[in-house]
Amino acid sequence: QLSIPDDYFRVSPCFGNIYMLISLVYVFINFTQHIMTQIEDLIKNKCS
Repeated sequence: QLSIPDDYFRVSPCFGNIYMLISLVYVFINFTQHIMTQIEDLIKNKCS
């Protein structure tokens, strides 16, 4: 009976790290897309 909680606690930190990594990548992608759209707007404003 003890082996199931042990496995759970052994695996859960890995899932936590993976979840944090995915969320960081997601935020990074949204951030870069936001910056790219702002740069495109600046270029359009200066060229026009």
